[in-house]
Amino acid sequence: MPFSLPRILLFAAVGGFFIASQVHAQEPTPQPQDPKGTNGSDKVWTDDNIKTVHGQINVVGGSSADDGGTSGEFGTRSNGATFVSPTPGERVAPGETVQVEYVLDSGIVLPQGGSVMTRMASLTALKAGPPYSFNITIPKTTMAGDESLIGRQLVAAVGGVKGREDDPILAETYIDVEEREMPTSMYAVDGGGLISGKPQGMQIFGVGMNLPVGIYARFPNGEEWDVTRSTYLQLTSDNPHVVRREDAGGVVAVGQGTAHLVATYTIESQKLTLLIDVTVRP
Repeated sequence: MPFSLPRILLFAAVGGFFIASQVHAQEPTPQPQDPKGTNGSDKVWTDDNIKTVHGQINVVGGSSADDGGTSGEFGTRSNGATFVSPTPGERVAPGETVQVEYVLDSGIVLPQGGSVMTRMASLTALKAGPPYSFNITIPKTTMAGDESLIGRQLVAAVGGVKGREDDPILAETYIDVEEREMPTSMYAVDGGGLISGKPQGMQIFGVGMNLPVGIYARFPNGEEWDVTRSTYLQLTSDNPHVVRREDAGGVVAVGQGTAHLVATYTIESQKLTLLIDVTVRP
């Protein structure tokens, strides 16, 4: 199974955000709009005027590169709205549904209504007015690109704010997508493919090299997921003088010799451990 290094920056993906011009059947058909949005009170938002908006969310606490990546704090940000639910870091399994609800801050007006966007599913149906409450079903398949479904996932409240046409993100929070049961087995891959079970393990040629390492797990329900970013997983090195974990899924060679990368998946008192042999050569 191919593996690519998970992204460090977390983006609010809003390309594909579309607010329909007809909120209710009885509402009149909008007149042609100024494409530049000079009249923000009756602007119709479409894919043509809302593109991908990049932004790094401020996370309270953060996580250290030495902690295995499991401390990942679940930040939240308000930009005109506040989430009522879900709570930051709320755990939801693939296939389950989570309720998303937000309230607008004082003075915020959404002429065309509001919605919710995630990287996991399509834009939710538009709500013309409060309550802005939605049900999001977590998919049972992996997402496109290099993003894993398992782990921290962004949920964004979106809507065309009167007077703020170029900034549709109202609020951001994160949920934690995790399987409910322990995996039955795990295996590891790097840029060259499967490394678990190889007699020579993982070979790194040259001190200072940084390589991605992905951890995959098989579960009793038959699912197989990239769990590299799971909050249940901790990836450490038993010899940090040879190799150390640099970021989520990445390791760096710091000296010649041998070591083990230790991947530990923990739910309450249950643990599953995978040892990955690593050799750093000149």
